[in-house]
Amino acid sequence: MVGAIDSNMIFLDLLNRRTLIYAVDQDAEKSFKTTVEVDRLIDMLRDSSSGELEKLVVENVLAFNENFWIRLAARTDTCKSDDDKKDYEELAVTLMSIVDRLVHKTNEKIESATDVLKGILNPVMDEVEEISWPPKDPKSLILMENELVKREQEGQLDEGFLSEVNAQLRQVRMPQRRAKKTTIGATNETPNRHADSTPQRATSIPQQEGVMSPQTGQEPGLSQVM
Repeated sequence: MVGAIDSNMIFLDLLNRRTLIYAVDQDAEKSFKTTVEVDRLIDMLRDSSSGELEKLVVENVLAFNENFWIRLAARTDTCKSDDDKKDYEELAVTLMSIVDRLVHKTNEKIESATDVLKGILNPVMDEVEEISWPPKDPKSLILMENELVKREQEGQLDEGFLSEVNAQLRQVRMPQRRAKKTTIGATNETPNRHADSTPQRATSIPQQEGVMSPQTGQEPGLSQVM
């Protein structure tokens, strides 16, 4: 019994060691691949012209993380000549300047897009700026569309955003149109039911054909939703 327990413990210990070694090897391999990729990017940036440099930064902006700057600093420290070290230092300063400008522009675009979106959604916001969607009041859709047209004319909307908003507005309109038609149909049937239940007199009055009530002859408020 004791021997069996010892064998199991030895087996589990070996299994844990192999698992640990495998995990370490995997981490080392992943770290090596990351370093190779960062070195390749640094070489591309260093060999590029001033015009190509900014383009490369934009295309690889997510690669400028902590690992990138640590690796760039390590390569700067291990330079064999002062000229190479100076080149790396100048490259680092230029890259930081470009990245800072990109971050600043991105923040400005996010703030601008947020303001535009708030302006469009303002008709469906309540006092605590909570959005009620789909909106219950059809007039709010009209206000949203007016704001949408205004922002589009001012060039504040791209095609993707505009298509998405228009699709959402169409989805909201469809149930409201069906509800309007159902209500109007029920109103048209009401006079017929009353006419059948009214007792007939001995001397009947000729009914006028083609006369429609103003209430049922026009769909109230439907043009506003359209």
